[in-house]
Amino acid sequence: MSAISLEGVRKEYPGGPIAVDGIDLEVAEGEFVVLLGPTGCGKTTILRLVAGLDDPTAGHIRLGGRLVDQVPAHDRQVAMVFQDFALYPHLSVAENIGFPLHHEISDHAEVTRRVAAIARLVGVEHLLNHRPEQLSGGQRQRVAMARAVVRRPAVFLLDEPLSNVDAAVRAELRGEIVSIARGLGVATLYVTHDQTEAMTMADRIVVLRRGRVQQIGPPWQVYADPQRVFVAAFVGTPPARLFAVAVYAGPEQGAVIDLGDQVLRVPAGDPRAAALAAYHTSRLTLGIRPEALTVVPEPAGAPEQTGTTLRGRVVHVEHLGNEVLAQLDIGAVPVAPADSQLEPVTPGALTETLVRPAGQRTRAATTRTRYGLSPAYEPNAGHPPPPGTLAIRVPLPGPIPGKGDLVAVSVDLDRIFLFGHSGERIRLPSHSVHLPPSLPGP
Repeated sequence: MSAISLEGVRKEYPGGPIAVDGIDLEVAEGEFVVLLGPTGCGKTTILRLVAGLDDPTAGHIRLGGRLVDQVPAHDRQVAMVFQDFALYPHLSVAENIGFPLHHEISDHAEVTRRVAAIARLVGVEHLLNHRPEQLSGGQRQRVAMARAVVRRPAVFLLDEPLSNVDAAVRAELRGEIVSIARGLGVATLYVTHDQTEAMTMADRIVVLRRGRVQQIGPPWQVYADPQRVFVAAFVGTPPARLFAVAVYAGPEQGAVIDLGDQVLRVPAGDPRAAALAAYHTSRLTLGIRPEALTVVPEPAGAPEQTGTTLRGRVVHVEHLGNEVLAQLDIGAVPVAPADSQLEPVTPGALTETLVRPAGQRTRAATTRTRYGLSPAYEPNAGHPPPPGTLAIRVPLPGPIPGKGDLVAVSVDLDRIFLFGHSGERIRLPSHSVHLPPSLPGP
């Protein structure tokens, strides 16, 4: 039985947007699930619906198998921690933590015992006599978490709890929050737009965009095996580079992925070439992460490109201590935010039609570019990378490419991503998911 179950949950505000649009999600007891996405994608709304602070427009919410659509917030056994610490300034740390218990437990000694136990769990047992004004930001957040969990909730909800603490404290608290949730053994929903938090804390990540689920999976899978173009563009630092490409393929000639000035060639007989034949003359979106690229020696005279080698000039270099991140201009056609804003379409719908909420006018799914209909980066995902560039990692110590240098890279075709007009992933037969050496497989 799932500790948290959302079944087709929808939230539409009167006269306003649809904040959550048909969410299906199951969270197991003791599981730590992170809701990740740009601002305004519905993350906090989902937490408020589970907590009972808002009512769903449609769908059902179950906690521990119990239908709670009409159950008030105080009867749901849910604890929620917000961005603001929201501590009572006139109460001590001990009084703040124990405040929720006074409505349930009349035995003062039991309250004191419970407060001391939770204070030790979150590491504030030496601060029980302090007032909130005497605490640092990290200490205040620990107290807020202690107050939330002292009632021993069945569900733990956290809404960007680390957004108001310093970076160093944030890194320390990430591990502590996960340890607290594991120690309590409760289902946890954690909201963030910070990818580092999502990747390091989650058992599973739910990637959201405009109130809809784009992908659900463990961190390694969301990063290495994106199902939609938005996931590839949003998840990762740096994000995958997206290019508008044309595909030419025949049963005997192999396949060519045309990036504009350069091409990637798949030889005849390769099962990937046969699969690409179904997309002959199609305009698709190609995604490439740094992990798919290996710097190779540049042959003398720079002969005509063959196979899976791409060449370009370095336009920017970032020194990161253990490595260098270089931007390589390969003359490709980038997929830009202004080009399109695709949403999934209903079965049988035209790719030129964007499905909109009931009562709203439909509009074109995308503007037409020189490469036809193409998905794009999400504007809220941050600043897009330099247009037409690849990001390459160069480990240190070793030769460092300089601005203006010509660099050749080999592309691992098993690590590239292809997406169709609707933004859905196109999978090639020999595609395999590559995981970082330190992470376990599925």
